[in-house]
Amino acid sequence: MNWTQNFESILLDRNSGKCPFCGSKETDFSITTISDGMGYCDIWCNDCKHACHISRMNTDGFQNENKKIPEGLKY
Repeated sequence: MNWTQNFESILLDRNSGKCPFCGSKETDFSITTISDGMGYCDIWCNDCKHACHISRMNTDGFQNENKKIPEGLKY
């Protein structure tokens, strides 16, 4: 399983979608800008704790920057 559809959903409508591992709708994401509108995204499931890290993305236009990422995630 992978997080590709979740990432596409975040880019389109800021919705992190269902977890590709357990099917839970309790997912969330955080986007962090490093410099010049570039940064990374973390997507995770609050139920099963699976997660994905996407680096080198354009972060312009995202409002939930630097949301606290839970500890104990399984990347």
